[in-house]
Amino acid sequence: MSNYKFGNEYPVLLTISMICKVIGIVIVIVAVIGIFGGISLLNTSDDALLGVILIVSSLLSGLLFSVPFFAFAELIKVFVRIEFNTRNGYVADTTSKEFLNKIGASPYKSGETNNVESVESSKFIDDNISWNIEGGTLTISGMGKMPNYGVFTKPWNNHQSAINDVVIEDGISSIGHYAFCYCERLTSVTIPKSVTSIGVNAFADCIGLNVILNHARIPQDIDTSFDKKSKAKCTLYVPTDAIDAYRAAKGWNGFNNIETIPVNS
Repeated sequence: MSNYKFGNEYPVLLTISMICKVIGIVIVIVAVIGIFGGISLLNTSDDALLGVILIVSSLLSGLLFSVPFFAFAELIKVFVRIEFNTRNGYVADTTSKEFLNKIGASPYKSGETNNVESVESSKFIDDNISWNIEGGTLTISGMGKMPNYGVFTKPWNNHQSAINDVVIEDGISSIGHYAFCYCERLTSVTIPKSVTSIGVNAFADCIGLNVILNHARIPQDIDTSFDKKSKAKCTLYVPTDAIDAYRAAKGWNGFNNIETIPVNS
């Protein structure tokens, strides 16, 4: 994270974070001084009790008052990082689902349900690519490369709970970063032969994914496009004459089940 330049975009928030950290440090210093003062009093028999009281009160006050300031300072920086990475589509460890849930910044709403009947929309990603959700199927149509996204910035982010299947039509040449991450109800993906690249974490944490139909005869370069859980349980279907290539290709060879595409699929 050291290469990210947050200061120019979030000066007020980061200034508040720095002030909170400084206050926390000052409180710790005062507490340490009090503890050493109490220790020195212990050496004087007449003031031993006062020394114990001073040590205990300094320790407790230092913990009680400094920890909230340090915690608030770090929390501000975490949210700044998440906002920055989401806006710019950078890969960041702080965007893992488990981490977002811990700090209350998960993209999922409490009690979210899979109401596919309520989602029927068609929109354009750009002049050449459109997306449509109908009956639980998200279809990407058009020509050219999909953009890269952040965790929250994909156009269908608010409809994730309604997506059961993803169909990318022939003509799309790439799948963007984070394009379908955290689509927990996604069960199948169809990738056309025109797709030559699949972005970082494009299908990360799609815990329900069971079937991938990849029509490309040349395996795409993938790194973290699919997570280990998907590779372990998914069935990857590929063209008959490409099955050996997928079994040998880096990334794809991590799939436990690779089979030929069924007829008429």
